[in-house]
Amino acid sequence: TRILRRKALRSKDENFRLQAARQLNDEVILRRMALREGNASIRQQAAAVIRHQPFLVAVGLDTWDIDLGKQVVARIDHDLLLLRVARSARQDAIRLAAAEKLMDHKLMKRIALASADISLRWEVARKLNDPELMADVALFKPGHEHSDLVRKQALDALVDYLNELESEHDVARLRSFILIQEHLPFKLMAFLRLPTYAIRRSVMQHLSRQAYHYVDPAILSEMLAKVRSADWSIKESIHPVVCVHCKGKGTFSLKAVTARL
Repeated sequence: TRILRRKALRSKDENFRLQAARQLNDEVILRRMALREGNASIRQQAAAVIRHQPFLVAVGLDTWDIDLGKQVVARIDHDLLLLRVARSARQDAIRLAAAEKLMDHKLMKRIALASADISLRWEVARKLNDPELMADVALFKPGHEHSDLVRKQALDALVDYLNELESEHDVARLRSFILIQEHLPFKLMAFLRLPTYAIRRSVMQHLSRQAYHYVDPAILSEMLAKVRSADWSIKESIHPVVCVHCKGKGTFSLKAVTARL
């Protein structure tokens, strides 16, 4: 056994090391192979033999191989071990796989928001049907064609989500979206879908605190028309504000909107 183990550790032949580790049932060698071998097939075969849960966790935490990490996560049975992988794995996709197995939606969302991978964010947004994530993906910094396509898909999904709330007369969720969403144009998209009876003081006070410098004038016109249709009077502030783009050569005529009964 000692001789075989020594040969398994020293041999340059990956297949020989794998067969020797299997024969020895040495999970220490198997774990090392699962993490360090250059051949993806050998890594997966080595991990497939491991049975000891902490060793599976070690592979899930340290591997850069996403497919291998997901396969390992699928074989981890204990929630606390899955939670450790979900919080600390090197790869976001592996962390997400562990959180998904735990069915922890809050953790899935937290992983998505912390990830720089727009595809992963979009995957979670679709699974959770989460408008905040949809908006986050739609506002993702433009890059290549793939990210632009995903951003457009996210924006379309967000519009569909708001349209669904409008058709269901789901006032509570529309209001919640208005109050929570940070991007003002998206906030106004939800506002325009509110029924007039639901435009109350709290919503108007919230809108009056917003800065409308970069909002499309067409959307502003729709918003003001919606406010008037709800029997609110409007007072516009006409104090000029220096334009940050033209550095003082132009001004904004609308600084804020206030409304009262």
